Amino acid sequence: MRTSVKILFTVISLIIVIILVNIFGPNYDEIRNQAYKSLKFDLYDGIIVEKYLDKDNHNYPTMKINTTKGLQVVRLPLDKSGLFEFVEIKDSIFKDYGSYNVEVYRNNEVYNFILDYGIEH
Repeated sequence: MRTSVKILFTVISLIIVIILVNIFGPNYDEIRNQAYKSLKFDLYDGIIVEKYLDKDNHNYPTMKINTTKGLQVVRLPLDKSGLFEFVEIKDSIFKDYGSYNVEVYRNNEVYNFILDYGIEH
């Protein structure tokens, strides 16, 4: 009898914890909106020297860009545009301040991407 009471108590406790996490847990839509808005104010103009999934930072897709001011790290954790999958080391990349448009230059061709975090603009 005691074992069944312990099991019932454990199950009820887990259900309560799950409900509380859903009610008071992080608002992922708000996090996504904030990340997307801050991304608009990034500026990069340089050559991609490294591209990887950053294991120390939630496996975020990450690029290192050699710019005139030094090495710049760009993380694209929620982007759905396909930019990270497309770019290659030695590609030139440009994103202007205040824009979501990214231009990638490779073999005298220009490829355009619009950063997309899956939210309405």
